[in-house]
Amino acid sequence: MAARRLALPLAAAVLLLAAAAAARDEALLSRLDLARSGAPVEVSADRLEFAYEERVLVYEGEVSVRQGDIELRADRLSITLEGDDDIRLRSVVAEGNVVLTQRQRRASGRRAVFDQRRQTVELSGGAVLQEGPNQVSGESIVVDLGLERSIVQGGKGRVQAILYPPTPAPDAAPAGDAAAGEAAGDATGGGDE
Repeated sequence: MAARRLALPLAAAVLLLAAAAAARDEALLSRLDLARSGAPVEVSADRLEFAYEERVLVYEGEVSVRQGDIELRADRLSITLEGDDDIRLRSVVAEGNVVLTQRQRRASGRRAVFDQRRQTVELSGGAVLQEGPNQVSGESIVVDLGLERSIVQGGKGRVQAILYPPTPAPDAAPAGDAAAGEAAGDATGGGDE
């Protein structure tokens, strides 16, 4: 009974924590926000084990957690709880082929760790953040939720970033074109009379 009572809030917590980490990163994934979603949380895996004494929930085998248009996938997901009457989340660890997606936003790596006490999220093992064609990558990406700061570490390699400038709207004319059009209209007699 306790496992059933905890399963849905824990799945929601996993998604909320992953989204909160991504939402703190201003360069990419800045609009991830599950806190406003009222959509149900769907969790699927090959196996679920709940160790009552240790207060650890472990999902294994093609783990998928989905809420609305946000999905977290991993080979293994461990959730550690603390507290007796007031059960709180202590940490969430996603391991193996970790991918968090929402529309054109994606975060991936071999491991993701959310530490509630330190208020940090670390994506490691070839961490990559993408939004559309923009991408930032390194060996690890650490997001400090309390300080609202992200650090990308290159590890043995270097930090890589590919950032495309925003494209102007198709109907927006560059500032110089409007003046040129008015001058052309005046020269041809097409201006206001």
